[in-house]
Amino acid sequence: LYLDDIPDMKEEVTIEEMDKIETEPRKNQTENEKLETYILCKFPESIRTFVFNERLQSLSESIGINEIPYTGVKYSRTHIYGKNADEEILVNRVSGEASVTSESDQSILGNCELLDKRKF
Repeated sequence: LYLDDIPDMKEEVTIEEMDKIETEPRKNQTENEKLETYILCKFPESIRTFVFNERLQSLSESIGINEIPYTGVKYSRTHIYGKNADEEILVNRVSGEASVTSESDQSILGNCELLDKRKF
């Protein structure tokens, strides 16, 4: 249950009444989608969006409406790692720091936010 799931009330609600508020279940959300973590990374010259799913052991980058899958996805409680044809990414799940290393072995450092849902 997310705070966004609770409907806005015009009048004040007591603590006892809070348990009686009816919420609507989220529509069209699969079990796998519930386990997705959205990763928004800010690098010096770009902002990039990734989707990580622990259950499926998948990581992909979302560029517009296209999803670019990463292979060799590995993760621990503290890090997420993946690579594609051009680069590798390592995201620290604790600090939010990220490192992208290209084929030319040049690393770019950035900072990420790990989110458990979309804003809309």
